[in-house]
Amino acid sequence: MRKYLIFTILALVMCLAGAQVAQAATEFVSTVKQSGGDYSMLNTWAAAFNASDLTANTTRVLSHSGKTGTISDGNYVKGAVSGAYGTVIHCTSTQIAIQGITGTFASGEKIDKTPTLNGTPTGTDYVTSCSAPDSLIAVALIDGAWSSADATAVTLSGTSSSANYFKITTAPAAWHQGSYDTAKYRLEPASNATALTVNTGFARIEGLQITVAASASGAKAIALTNSVPDGGVINISRCVIVGAVTSTSGIAGIDSASIGAGSRTLNIFNNVIYNFISGSNANYGVRADAGWVIYAYNNTAYNCYYGFYNAVSPAFVAKNNIANACAANGYSGTFDPSSTNNISNTADAPGANPLNSTAVTFVNAAGNDLHIASGDTAAKNAGADLSADANIAFSVDVDSQKRPIGAWDRGADEYVVVGPATKLAFIQQPSASVPAGVVFGRAPWIAVEDASDNIVTTDNLTQITLSRGATGTDVLQGTTLTLPVTAGIATFSGLSYNKAETMNILATAEANTSSGSLKLNIYNVGTYYMDDDKYISVKSTNSQVYVGGSGDGWASQESGNFTLS
Repeated sequence: MRKYLIFTILALVMCLAGAQVAQAATEFVSTVKQSGGDYSMLNTWAAAFNASDLTANTTRVLSHSGKTGTISDGNYVKGAVSGAYGTVIHCTSTQIAIQGITGTFASGEKIDKTPTLNGTPTGTDYVTSCSAPDSLIAVALIDGAWSSADATAVTLSGTSSSANYFKITTAPAAWHQGSYDTAKYRLEPASNATALTVNTGFARIEGLQITVAASASGAKAIALTNSVPDGGVINISRCVIVGAVTSTSGIAGIDSASIGAGSRTLNIFNNVIYNFISGSNANYGVRADAGWVIYAYNNTAYNCYYGFYNAVSPAFVAKNNIANACAANGYSGTFDPSSTNNISNTADAPGANPLNSTAVTFVNAAGNDLHIASGDTAAKNAGADLSADANIAFSVDVDSQKRPIGAWDRGADEYVVVGPATKLAFIQQPSASVPAGVVFGRAPWIAVEDASDNIVTTDNLTQITLSRGATGTDVLQGTTLTLPVTAGIATFSGLSYNKAETMNILATAEANTSSGSLKLNIYNVGTYYMDDDKYISVKSTNSQVYVGGSGDGWASQESGNFTLS
């Protein structure tokens, strides 16, 4: 007998007409897909922004209600009412980013393409704005299936700040699950090329897979150059970084170049880095140099000549890292006294509570699956809790699964035994500010979770349906309102709501069970959201659970407000 478990989750939405809600900055999201995206390669997205100043008051983003004709990168545009004009950085299906602006574009006006700067409109190529202009955060959202690698090296430049920064991230369809997956996005440039070069001051890089192949010295997977300005902050998280090194030295997974003056911050957490080794040549999992303060938390470096190497960084704080199968040293150089709970296969783990000459048991190290095995006694439940760390506070692992399960683990992976599905969670809320009647710029991501908030990544069958909840009077619109989950997550793009009012988004799911009855435990769940670095956190605990009979039950949950202008 087949039973159904019905999950229900509510997201409260406020739809406003006309007015723009003030925010620090608006995410300008461009999709990078093998086909069907704004860009088909990450480097073309980066090239569009490399001459941009995100901090300038002449660089702005506006939402619009749809594009007519063609508006390409570098085209000129002009406001029909305001007379403001500028140069297009990029125009997506819902947003337009413009730089070098003279004047002020207005909400509700037609923005026309012009053949020359401040020229006469073409009349056939335009958008109609539906928000006031705002400063922007430049986001590359890598999405969709990838049957082949992105083979072009990327350089990320442009002027940025703590409020107006660059972000490279992955949607669930392009996520890896903590080990290298050739069905997901991966950056694999030509031999001896550095995969990702960072020159800008403020960037967040998360969820990438990178392989650097090298037979000559100098190539890096991610290189932070001496162009990064004083005071810059770079975050690198949830990446899987692989070396394929042949008879050479100086190759690194993550490398910060020597800068004599000033100080920059590099936050490295939840990364898996391996195979940066070629005999006795000096190659590195992570290498730090002068001018950088390094916070390296919960990373796993495996089969590298040096796991974590500090040349002359003034402060290298290492917490909860694993360095195993490293030929010379797991940790080389001077590390900050606040370092703690590190593991090394050699006798050099820095800070308090070290585990030296210790081998971690991985699921399949020979096959490069560096998840912690069930029988491990070194890393599991042996880490320091960093959920409230003053420098990097986070509560997920390289798989985006919750930390901790029991006590905090060391290394990039948190050992998890995922239970049966019991609930849904919004792990990404819709856009914080979207006009009524316009497609949400940020698609909600709904996850199937077990009772301990772990994503059920083995689930590829559950169907999730979205609709308007009990609040509101109109109908939720969308290209597709019912989707199957992939690895436990469904991504709903193309959603909109036409009426200016407060409404709820209702997510329901039916999960088939093999036989017999299915009973829900009564639990009180919070509202979950995923912030800029995909830290899943409890936002509120105002939910109720209703338990039905004979295996049918449903749970409800309501998010905090978000506003559509």
